[in-house]
Amino acid sequence: MSDIIDNELLRYVEYLQTQLVTEGSEPFLNGERDWFIKSRTTLQQALKDKVPENDLDGSHKKNALLSRLDNFEPATKYDSFFPSEIFSQVLEDVINIYANLGINLDVEVELYNSPSMTVGAHARPSLYGHAIFAGAGTTSFCNYWAKIYTTISLGAAQRGMSVFEEAAVNDTITDLNIAIDAFRLCVHYGYIGTVRGFGRLEQPQEMHADRAILVHSMEVFIVAHEFYHLYLEEKYPESNGIPPDHTEKDVEELCDAMALAVVTTYGIEKNNIYASHLLGPLLFFSSLELCEKVKNVINPDVTITSDSHPTASERVAFIHSFVAQGDFPTYLYESLDYMTRLTQIVNERVFFLLDVFQRQNVR
Repeated sequence: MSDIIDNELLRYVEYLQTQLVTEGSEPFLNGERDWFIKSRTTLQQALKDKVPENDLDGSHKKNALLSRLDNFEPATKYDSFFPSEIFSQVLEDVINIYANLGINLDVEVELYNSPSMTVGAHARPSLYGHAIFAGAGTTSFCNYWAKIYTTISLGAAQRGMSVFEEAAVNDTITDLNIAIDAFRLCVHYGYIGTVRGFGRLEQPQEMHADRAILVHSMEVFIVAHEFYHLYLEEKYPESNGIPPDHTEKDVEELCDAMALAVVTTYGIEKNNIYASHLLGPLLFFSSLELCEKVKNVINPDVTITSDSHPTASERVAFIHSFVAQGDFPTYLYESLDYMTRLTQIVNERVFFLLDVFQRQNVR
């Protein structure tokens, strides 16, 4: 690609990023940029301290990351190191899995940071290079809710619970203050439409590895969904990626179905149970569904409906329908059932706290 096309593409990317900026969030984004510039040396030192030199594999990865961190220069005003670092690898995995399924793009696709405060990622086609925008609005949501659900499931397991026992789950939620944390996340989302800026949410260190692989399973689904949109854009350019006899909503479900297939494959290849059992997508949309319900209670006058996109509730139902129509191992159904019951308990506890919160405000 020539330098002229490169520059034109980056101008186009920055224009699109500008369209994604959530109204009123510029001061927050400026603060993040300033923090990264001031903290780069501290981040490098923290990374050096984290991996011992005698860990050869870890040291090799650490040194490569240190080099990327040291050499990072934003290509656009809204470029950001961490989302690019996270989602570029996810996109590479997704491209490889789709390629094995015989699904390839004619035009190269690149990952760019989304400055949006909201949860979703975005795909934009272009003759000079497709773009997928994903950023901290997505990663923060996935990370916080992965902490909630891995703390519940692992906390219950540490109590010796080998099968679902509602009393043990409730005890775990109470003892670890998980309902309070989930409620605070929902209220934060309810008032400003994002969980960015929520602050620290503590989790026992021994649970961090499980939390990370749950986050990865969510992110793979999100990127795989957007990738298939680009594939459809190339296949049906005259109708903006909508096949004949399909509605925009049909296309969203089609992209969800393909992303679910990619996630299960990713889970098997990477030994990620949250992906192979489709728990990542389930918990992502269940958490979004809960946040949206709380938001509708807090701000009933600003409820937004869409004719082109399924609701989070509809997407949860679609996952269950997708699994019901497939020929999956019994343990996958059991895992989904287990996590579904966990989400129901969390929903009940959050709405109990919301009711108490509203009653106190009325007084």
